[in-house]
Amino acid sequence: MSRLNEVETLKMRQRVHDLKEANPKMSIREMQRTLDLSYASLKDWLTRPRPTDDEIAARIHGLANRPVDQTGQVPLKLRLEPENYARLRREMDTQGAAMNRIMNCALLLYLDCMDRARCESSEPVNIMGYRA
Repeated sequence: MSRLNEVETLKMRQRVHDLKEANPKMSIREMQRTLDLSYASLKDWLTRPRPTDDEIAARIHGLANRPVDQTGQVPLKLRLEPENYARLRREMDTQGAAMNRIMNCALLLYLDCMDRARCESSEPVNIMGYRA
C-alpha cells in the first residue's frame, strides 16, 4: 500500500477498528492480508483508541487553516532546485534581507502577475519591496 496522508491514516485506523469489532476473532495477520497494511501499523493502531469523526473533521480543518507561528506567519517547508537556491542566496546578499522576506516578495510578485494575466490587466506590476 502507498503512503497515506494524515486524514487517510485516521480513516484507515477507523476502518481497522471497525473490522476488528465486526470480527473479534480475526487475527492481525488476517487483517494485514485483507487491508494490505503492515503488521506493525495494525498492531499499533489497535492499541490506540479509534479516531472519531469529529477528530477527523478537526484534522481536516487544521490542515486547511494552518496555524500561524510567533511571527504571525504560516510556517512552510520548501524544497528548491540547487540553482534556484544559489540565486536566492545571492539575492539575499544583494538585498541584505532575510530569506523569508525575499521569498514572500517573490510569491507576491508571482501571484500578482498571475492575477493580472488571468484578467488581462494592463496595469503595472507592483514589485513590492524590491530594490535594484
